[in-house]
Amino acid sequence: MTPDIIPPESDAAKAILQVDMLKQLSLAEQQRHALQHELDTLKERFRYLHQATQDAVWEWDLLKNVGWYGDGLHQLFGYTPETLGDGIQFWYNSIHPSDKDRVLNGIHAVIDSGEKNWRDRYRFKRADDSYAWVLDRGYVIHDAAGVAVKMIGSMQDVTVEIEAKEALRESEEKFRGAFDQLAVGISIADPSGNFLSVNKAYPNIFGYSEAELTSKKISDLSHPDELEGDRRIIQDLLSGRQQMVAREKRYIHQSGKIIWGRVFGTVIYDAYGKPKYIVGVLEDITEQRQVVQALRANEERLRLVIDAAKIGTWNYDPLTGIVMWDDRCKAMFGMRPEDPIDYAEFLLRVHPEDRERADRANQNAIKGLDNGEYDLEYRTIGKYDQKIRWVRAKGRSYKDETGTTVLYTGTTIDITEEKERTQKLQEQEERFRLLATSIPQIVWTTDEHGIVDYMSEKWVQYTGHVPTYEKFSFRTLMHPDDLERVIPAWNECMRKGITFRMEYRLRNIHTNEYRWFDCTTAPLMGQQGKVVKWIGSATDVHDQKMVELHLEQKVAERTKELVQSNQQLEKSNAELEQYAYVTSHDLKEPLRKIRTYSNLITTKFHSQLAPDVQHYFTKIESASFRMTALIDDLLKYSQLSTTETPFIEVDMNEIVARIAAEFDDTLKQKEITIDVAPLPTLQAIPIHLHQLFLNLFSNAIKFSKQDIPNNITITSSLLSAEEKNSYPSLTNAGDHYKIQFKDNGIGFSQQYAEQVFNIFQRLHNRKDFEGHGIGLALCRKIVHNHHGVISVTSEEQKGATFTIILPSGQ
Repeated sequence: MTPDIIPPESDAAKAILQVDMLKQLSLAEQQRHALQHELDTLKERFRYLHQATQDAVWEWDLLKNVGWYGDGLHQLFGYTPETLGDGIQFWYNSIHPSDKDRVLNGIHAVIDSGEKNWRDRYRFKRADDSYAWVLDRGYVIHDAAGVAVKMIGSMQDVTVEIEAKEALRESEEKFRGAFDQLAVGISIADPSGNFLSVNKAYPNIFGYSEAELTSKKISDLSHPDELEGDRRIIQDLLSGRQQMVAREKRYIHQSGKIIWGRVFGTVIYDAYGKPKYIVGVLEDITEQRQVVQALRANEERLRLVIDAAKIGTWNYDPLTGIVMWDDRCKAMFGMRPEDPIDYAEFLLRVHPEDRERADRANQNAIKGLDNGEYDLEYRTIGKYDQKIRWVRAKGRSYKDETGTTVLYTGTTIDITEEKERTQKLQEQEERFRLLATSIPQIVWTTDEHGIVDYMSEKWVQYTGHVPTYEKFSFRTLMHPDDLERVIPAWNECMRKGITFRMEYRLRNIHTNEYRWFDCTTAPLMGQQGKVVKWIGSATDVHDQKMVELHLEQKVAERTKELVQSNQQLEKSNAELEQYAYVTSHDLKEPLRKIRTYSNLITTKFHSQLAPDVQHYFTKIESASFRMTALIDDLLKYSQLSTTETPFIEVDMNEIVARIAAEFDDTLKQKEITIDVAPLPTLQAIPIHLHQLFLNLFSNAIKFSKQDIPNNITITSSLLSAEEKNSYPSLTNAGDHYKIQFKDNGIGFSQQYAEQVFNIFQRLHNRKDFEGHGIGLALCRKIVHNHHGVISVTSEEQKGATFTIILPSGQ
């Protein structure tokens, strides 16, 4: 049965079409809801993932160059959405300036290359303008044509991680620095007592090098009488009976002397609780023990000194008012040992004219004025004998942490005899003044500060000036050209308390003429070793000085003549150098002809020449070659003294490298290896240094051993001050370097160590080793021209070591 066909224009057809469209719309709505649900689910998962990672998620539309950031940017860095702008410029501005170029170049390199993953660490500015370290990772999305259209990623704050790593690195550096720089020695040994590691201070205590020490055991350093104690202590540590030990013990220094040390030891265990390391901290207390012994001896000596010097001691407790004097102190106040003493009794025994001054000085010291120090001279009146004595009292007060004076202590000494001597000194000064007026020299005295307090009558006779002694100074009459050297020298002598001696000119105020005087000013020391006065004299040496100036003028004229002679000598040397060059050229010309014609004869008439004749021609050609080389070497030798090539900075590493390259084939053929340590850069003449090392290399290759490996070693070190003193010919100031050129060739006897540097000196037969005996002479001359020293040590069949000392600057 054929179904009826419904015409499209009929109402039925239109109804069916509408029903079908409604079904399709319903299906599309269902799909939209499903997709929306899936999208909501993905968003929810993204939100949870974002919260879990605590990262700042971002998206970059590469086509529109617009960026978007998630909430993490606010949580991590404090930014609010309104501060972000288009996102990309904000990100660019927030990168640390030092990281910006690197980050941008890196991210664009990934985008441009078609790669998908990008990551980098850099500093990112927070909202408070501080910087955080971030780990930024991104993924590039491409369209169907492979064009990068979008980039998504996340930014993680790794500041804590970076700072932790930096703190760990700094901690390790500090530990290593502390380990090496501590003044005490630190050692790490295995449970058997073998040293594994020591800091720099440890070998210094024993006089060994670090390498020598790490090849020893703990017991190797101990004094024999300490070994049994060491064994018991190490057993206690390894068994766990003790966690740490400390003891003072004796050790044996590398020199054999006994040293004392205070050692602290402990054990470090591994993860399984087994002893892994024995750690020791050693303090050298040899000097401390000597100091303690010396302190005890000093205390005994101090007691003897106090007794011998008859010093009295006293103490005063400001809190209780108790005063304590020893017997000697009481004796200075005319008191008996059993007499009681207090502050009132002290003041009663002080002379009435000094009492107020003594009381004020003591009270000020107790209050802490003048740093709590007390130093006073005063008179006492004996309690029983009424005798007047002079004493000097010195003391100091001490405070506790609250600032309260808790102790006031000091000493007294009887200075009655010293005061009597001072009186006698004043009498002697009067006699001195009488003597000063009777001698032809100017005589004067000053106080300890250099203020003139006396001038003899000869001063007036020589200068016409009458001193007033009020701020009087020699400067007013001294020649201006002498002031700059006299005044500083006089001030320095006053500061050090030493004798002043100098010549200068003084002016006569009436004639305005200057005369030369030889002045000497010596200090007069008091009982305490301090300058109490200066005594000076000045002798008129004007006539003698004029003779000296005349002689100096003659010396200057002679010096000028010597300079002219030297210039003539330099001119003569230049002419000799030209003569040497011309002579060498003229000498080599006949030699070239000899070689040319002998070569023509041996080539053209080879078949007609008898074998012995051919041999003779060979010898002629060999001799001519040697003669040419000899003339070249002699020319080089003569030119070394006259070269005007300037000194420049020369890297010796480059010099040696070039020469080694030149000899590369020969070195390989003779199986010679080269070991070169870092060499310095010096002020030198490059071509001369090249010639120096060329000759040394040539010498080492020439005298290498046959059929066995040979070696050339070049080292360098800075010359110490002690080593420099052993080379008196080194005149240059500044640093010097010691370069050692060592080979293991055939060597020679040390008795020829100087002979090898002499020109034309050879230690071997020419048949065995070619050469002219000029190479090492050239080396010595080059080194001397550089103000250095060269020497050699050698032993037959054990090689030779050339030591070259050169200054770093010229």
